[in-house]
Amino acid sequence: METYIKAEKDLHQMAALLSGLVNVASQNPTSYQKEQRRHSENRGGEYYLFEVFGLTLVLIRNADDGLIPERKDWPYYVVIECDGSSQEFLRALAGHLARLLSSSSELEVQVDDLSA
Repeated sequence: METYIKAEKDLHQMAALLSGLVNVASQNPTSYQKEQRRHSENRGGEYYLFEVFGLTLVLIRNADDGLIPERKDWPYYVVIECDGSSQEFLRALAGHLARLLSSSSELEVQVDDLSA
């Protein structure tokens, strides 16, 4: 489940906005995932991973290997992951995140599950 974001911010500004909105610490609690700023060619290069309340939020630039072609006009997306969660639960969380992003920062957002 993804929340797509249209913003004229760079990746680091988007990460700061997202981490501020969901009030995450500056490091993740899981020992092997402490660093939030990360790199993976499978996710289009540099991306951010935030752990909050048992969830993982992954902020990805919609480009290169991280590109979802159907949403190529949306520069970013956030994937919400939570082991054992239903699609309905993840969709509700993605919708909530979309409402937070659009009301707090006046960004254009859309929820979809195109990467599934």
